[in-house]
Amino acid sequence: MGIFGRSKNAAPGGGRGTGYVGSFLSPHSPDDTARIVYAGLAGQLSNESAEVTGPGLLESIYLSRFDSSGITVVAGNSVDTYFSFAVDLTATSGGTEGRAQLDRPARSVKRWMGNTIKISSGVQIALEGAGVQIVSWDIGF
Repeated sequence: MGIFGRSKNAAPGGGRGTGYVGSFLSPHSPDDTARIVYAGLAGQLSNESAEVTGPGLLESIYLSRFDSSGITVVAGNSVDTYFSFAVDLTATSGGTEGRAQLDRPARSVKRWMGNTIKISSGVQIALEGAGVQIVSWDIGF
């Protein structure tokens, strides 16, 4: 709680002031939805292969998770993490529910902020292009 009471940005479940980016409902399976998400962010990766890796000595943007549970992209190196962007997927009877979030509030990303914007907007555009219903989406800058 802040000096002036509870912040309007501290809503449970996400919103401005948190790392929450958005949520969506996909008519596709979790595996297919993960591929759609990957298509939206692949151009921002240092290595566009769909290979999961760990941090290297040099700074880069890499995949740390890519499976039916979702995708996580991390920016940084073996010494520091600048940000991570995760899309978590849950199978439903009608397809897949998804939730996207940064590991910190968007305004707290100090290094490679432009990449967070491009990743978020690229994923949103790919989802919409695949007929996925966006429930909410706002990176919060």
